[in-house]
Amino acid sequence: MLDAETGQRGYLLTNNPVYLQPYHAALSAIPADQQRLGSQVSAVPGGRQYFATLKSLVAAKLRVIAETIKLERAGDHAGAVRIVGTNAGKQIMDEARATTTASNATPLRQAPRAARTWYPADRLHYPGRRPGRR
Repeated sequence: MLDAETGQRGYLLTNNPVYLQPYHAALSAIPADQQRLGSQVSAVPGGRQYFATLKSLVAAKLRVIAETIKLERAGDHAGAVRIVGTNAGKQIMDEARATTTASNATPLRQAPRAARTWYPADRLHYPGRRPGRR
């Protein structure tokens, strides 16, 4: 999600498609990462609901990002910025962060350690990438 947001932000600021590379990389990585997380938390009590919630939030955030990129590509920069200004994407990310906090993330804490690298409480990132690094 962070890479998708990074690509969106760079593209909206510059209108240079090279800034979409992190966005496209995130889109490619998300399905496998979600499959891995789903299989790791599915056996944990509450894991399936937890995963469904996170998966839904990721999909919602990606729809918002995709819409802004679509508008920018069509030359409607003001429309793209207007969507960002609604704070819809921020609200989704806030909800995703709240879902991954300690009190809400019991299925994640009970899952194998590898699953916890996918949705840590402080940052949403992907396996193999340490928090705070891009």
